[in-house]
Amino acid sequence: FVSFANALSHHSHLRAPPKTLLHAPRNTSSRTSKGFRFFQQANAPRPPFHLSPTMLFPGRVAVVTGANKGIGFNIALQLAQCPITNHVLLACRSPTLGASAVAHLQSLLPPSSTTTLSTHPLTLGDPASHAALAAHLEATYGKLDVLVNNAAFAYKAADPTPFAAQCKPTLDVNFRGTVELTETLLPLLRKGDDPRVVSVASMAGRLKQLSPALQARFAAADLTLSVLQSLVDEYEAAVLAGTHKSLGWGSSNYGLSKLAVIAAMRVWAREEAG
Repeated sequence: FVSFANALSHHSHLRAPPKTLLHAPRNTSSRTSKGFRFFQQANAPRPPFHLSPTMLFPGRVAVVTGANKGIGFNIALQLAQCPITNHVLLACRSPTLGASAVAHLQSLLPPSSTTTLSTHPLTLGDPASHAALAAHLEATYGKLDVLVNNAAFAYKAADPTPFAAQCKPTLDVNFRGTVELTETLLPLLRKGDDPRVVSVASMAGRLKQLSPALQARFAAADLTLSVLQSLVDEYEAAVLAGTHKSLGWGSSNYGLSKLAVIAAMRVWAREEAG
């Protein structure tokens, strides 16, 4: 994760289709802070950021979903510390936690920093919430340069919810929600300067969790989003029927959701190649 800012730092004065990075591994237990260094600054909080809706924001704008804590918070910090990032928006489910995270980030930046920060509500998996975020970005900045899909959902290991009942909520947020949000924001990304899309995935999303036949379908060079969505629907139906293992599927709803996100990134990388 140390390389996040470097991976997003290349820029150009020419506008181009968004570039996608396949994924960055997530480890929900041990890597939420590893690789990051924090230096508390005693500088006073900066005034809130304001921009007239009639103006086109002149600098690079980054959005990080699920950025109020953990990996998302640290990605937002690294982007804010990157000299070519001009504004970082923390898209968080809780407005209160988002505002608190913005204040914390501001305290970690040196007084000389010119990067501005803001937050906006986002419930991943809710199309109305996705549209509201897109409308805010359009009205305030007119574009988007960096999207980091970090927000995700996972049941705790000790959760008593049956495996089949965990399937749809996990897929709806991690895969379907991420795809719908990214598709909603792609028109704004296409207006950005050398735009980038990064999706935080997981080692749980390995291809080998599937049978060879299913691996081939997910890894197909001509895979489309519609076919991928059908594959995910197929997995969900098999889980509900209790036949997923016999049909060659894995036994992790979270792992399948992350595998599908990685596959979606491959599709966007191909379709949006400039």
